[in-house]
Amino acid sequence: MKWYCEKHTRDFKDGEGKAIHAVQYLYPYKGIKPKRTKLKDVEMIEIENKPGIYSVINIKTGKWIFGTKKWLDTEIRPERNKLLDEVDLKYCNADKWDTMTAPDKAAWRVYKKALKDLPEVIDFDNPVWPKTPGE
Repeated sequence: MKWYCEKHTRDFKDGEGKAIHAVQYLYPYKGIKPKRTKLKDVEMIEIENKPGIYSVINIKTGKWIFGTKKWLDTEIRPERNKLLDEVDLKYCNADKWDTMTAPDKAAWRVYKKALKDLPEVIDFDNPVWPKTPGE
């Protein structure tokens, strides 16, 4: 599939006053360049079909890469948030918390911490969810 890429630099400066950020937009090519573009620096690039739903394009290389943020936001964080809500409602509510032993409370704290930290530490090739205390 052909795509066209609009490239231009924006005036982001580093500590020495050099421009450091290039903004690029990628659109499917349908035979003509869009009329709205006024940029001179438009180039055509050939890109293979998207290999998976979490793939994003690396503009510099023209290759698809695994979209970590997209995967975390779509698959991991919603499920993690659901589990955290469930833990708070079923197991760690005020009524049950007061009757738990110190080791049980510690186990639930560790579990909740593991869930909260999951997006930063998960292995993308082999995602492993923390085990619920008592399993």
